[in-house]
Amino acid sequence: MNLLIASAGRRCELVKFFRTELNPFFHKIIALDINEFAPGLYFADKHYVIKKDFDNPSEYIKDILRICLDENVGHILSLVDPELVLFAENRSLFMENGITPVLSSDEAIQNTFDKYSFYEAYKGLVSVLDTCDSKEDAVEAVKSGRLQLPVIAKPRCGSGSAGITTLHYTNEFDTLKYNSSHNYIFQRKLDCREFGVDAYFDMISGEMVSVFMKEKIALRSGETDKAVSVFREDIYDEIVKLEKTGWFRGPVDLDVFLTADGKIYINEINPRFGGGYPMGHNCGVNFMKLLFNNMKGIQNTRQPNDYKLNVKMMKYNHILFVDGGHIYND
Repeated sequence: MNLLIASAGRRCELVKFFRTELNPFFHKIIALDINEFAPGLYFADKHYVIKKDFDNPSEYIKDILRICLDENVGHILSLVDPELVLFAENRSLFMENGITPVLSSDEAIQNTFDKYSFYEAYKGLVSVLDTCDSKEDAVEAVKSGRLQLPVIAKPRCGSGSAGITTLHYTNEFDTLKYNSSHNYIFQRKLDCREFGVDAYFDMISGEMVSVFMKEKIALRSGETDKAVSVFREDIYDEIVKLEKTGWFRGPVDLDVFLTADGKIYINEINPRFGGGYPMGHNCGVNFMKLLFNNMKGIQNTRQPNDYKLNVKMMKYNHILFVDGGHIYND
């Protein structure tokens, strides 16, 4: 049995972790992307580059299914948010062919990809920022004092920092470009500390069994560039409330805000491996082993929060060369 990682992109460390940790269970780790210049491809045992029509992804799904059947793939996961929606829509197709998607429930996928649905779905359970789903509502909220300037405008369905802008004056609302891919939501811009949390929800029980936290020191293009490992009970107590939904399974990536007066807000949830997971792995958290247990039908118990604290993480550039069948680093 083999594992397929879709949209491997730049996630080289994650692919390497899978090869190291899951080789006793999987014969091969197979990576897939639509771009041959995705470096994550070349750290797998085998890789595929296939086309994708974003307006009609049915052929893309058929190609993935064909690869899965040809390569004896038993489990499949994706590393990008839009593809989670696509995989959820085709969950039954994969399952009918003996392929298990490593995926949270359809409710979790839809209510986290759509940022206003996220607000509506979770505002009664955890602390989230007040959110407006239209320019008119946001302007009225500013005039009434319910929303304070500056305001963050971000695409209702989007990934990373793409399309996010800060509005300092009400007349700036009219400068936003509205189209099918940029339907904005509006939130107050907080002066706060920001934390990244990697959580693992057991695939069988839905219990949050492992967690890793880091305080973000610097960001680049929406991703954590520098961070330090921490653990805070107040953040843990907030995110563990998500168990009550019963929606989450497997790895989940969360962004959390902490204000100077101690108020915690869950800003965003991505039900997949986060880009910062390698930091937690190197501090002693191992989601691969938890996933490995679940794939064997073993239910995980809650893990101790005993990972290394005060570990500093900073990113730097690597270069990968592919010369025919020869692959080498700088």
